[in-house]
Amino acid sequence: MEETYWRIRGEDDQCDPEDLYRKFSADPSKFYSLKVFHGGEFSEYPEREYINGKINYVDNVNTKELHFDVLDQITKEIGYSNDDVFF
Repeated sequence: MEETYWRIRGEDDQCDPEDLYRKFSADPSKFYSLKVFHGGEFSEYPEREYINGKINYVDNVNTKELHFDVLDQITKEIGYSNDDVFF
């Protein structure tokens, strides 16, 4: 099992995720980034959309190691408790 190196990218971070993936693995196709929407709400029908939220990117997510416990860790690092989150 490979070590976990995921990290939450700061809003002002200039990052080339593919370059980052090459640093951690000989096979960069095993990694990807998650785009996490949070802190907002859904508007009413009929034109339902997600509004007033924030976006964070989580880079270096290993394709074989993304489980609910990893999602829990990510949401805690973003600033939420388990009671605040549902998947």
